[in-house]
Amino acid sequence: MTSDESLDRLARAVRSVQDSLASTTVTDEAAEAAWTALETASTVLAPFRQGFTTMTDWSVLGMSRGVHTLSPGLQDAHWEEMRMTASITFTDFFHGVNGAAHGGTIPLVFDEIFGRMSTSDGVLRRAASLTVDFRSVTPINTELMIDAHLERTEGRKSWLVGTLRHGDTITAEASSLWISLRPGAL
Repeated sequence: MTSDESLDRLARAVRSVQDSLASTTVTDEAAEAAWTALETASTVLAPFRQGFTTMTDWSVLGMSRGVHTLSPGLQDAHWEEMRMTASITFTDFFHGVNGAAHGGTIPLVFDEIFGRMSTSDGVLRRAASLTVDFRSVTPINTELMIDAHLERTEGRKSWLVGTLRHGDTITAEASSLWISLRPGAL
């Protein structure tokens, strides 16, 4: 198993814990067993923590920097330069009300995808704006499709757009403006 596969498996396990915690009642004994296991896992991972520092050498953009489990994982992601398609499932952890994904998680997903796309060419960019239009209910525990791409670039400005779909129905559209930083900028 490669380190990427191991990290992916670990991320799936953390997301599974998040789902279980979000959708269950638990006995004191089960809670104690779970927190003991999680404290052990944290102790095992602690020596490998890289920490986040301000970097001025952007050649490290492609290196593994861990996994953000606050947003759902992408499945079958296809990246081609400044375009990405993938399937995504908002699980129980992302439940808002009445079988729909929490509205705050949808901009988070677009921000993460646009952020990865915006640095994929080795140029550091920062988000200047992100607009999400909710078009329809985004269901949980249902496979959805997400598509994002670079719409245009003018000087230091790059506009990225994306859609989230449930079948033929667009549940959300996003547009964002990213600014290329000058050398040495944070």
